[in-house]
Amino acid sequence: MMQKRLLFAILVLFAAACGNNSNDQKPATGNEPQPEPVVAKTADGRPVKVSGVFKGVMPCADCQELEAILEIKDNDYTYNFIRKGVTNKMALLGQRQGTCVFDSGMLKLMDNGKVNEQFLLLSADSIRLSGEVKSKRSYVLVRKR
Repeated sequence: MMQKRLLFAILVLFAAACGNNSNDQKPATGNEPQPEPVVAKTADGRPVKVSGVFKGVMPCADCQELEAILEIKDNDYTYNFIRKGVTNKMALLGQRQGTCVFDSGMLKLMDNGKVNEQFLLLSADSIRLSGEVKSKRSYVLVRKR
């Protein structure tokens, strides 16, 4: 009889310990806050969502052109910029990460406090390389997602 009481007490304590854990995470309900999209203004003052992935081509000193992929992340004004190209000798690959600054319709890619690239915000779906480019071609990156 004593063993049954002891076994019952242990089971009660075990059940209470397992069922009363206030640190358990609640299951996702789908109502959790989502990251806010990065919004800036074009040169003519229109607000545009600029977070997302943009693709296009960029000028290249040693090759015809570079494929460019720019990802601007939601909510934290950071970017990942990848450029790929091929010369007659080797494949080129460059990647930069840093923060974005928006100023008077310009998107500036910053790395260690220095502006690396500047783009003109044309619309919500396209940005154009800005600055000195020794080409008559307009280098535009277009939103892919």
